[in-house]
Amino acid sequence: MEKSLTINCKNYNNSLLLSESRFKIDPIIKKLFDQPNYKDYKSADLGSMCGYHSAGEYESYFLRSCKISLIYFLEQLKKDHHKKYRNKSKAA
Repeated sequence: MEKSLTINCKNYNNSLLLSESRFKIDPIIKKLFDQPNYKDYKSADLGSMCGYHSAGEYESYFLRSCKISLIYFLEQLKKDHHKKYRNKSKAA
């Protein structure tokens, strides 16, 4: 009983940490979509904006809560931004 209680407490703590990290990370994701200059920030800067002490800690929680790495996310975001910019300049 004690072992299963410990496992359940660990699972509960992990789920709380993930939901808290998602709460902290989501506003930064919104800024990354809405404000192009945020795409050029380093992961340590993005992490410190939402209260993480290091780039590694931020990247780890980003990966666990979003299911993709921060680097991959930023690369895809930059590609999408460049595609939109190229399409706008072709239309002009």
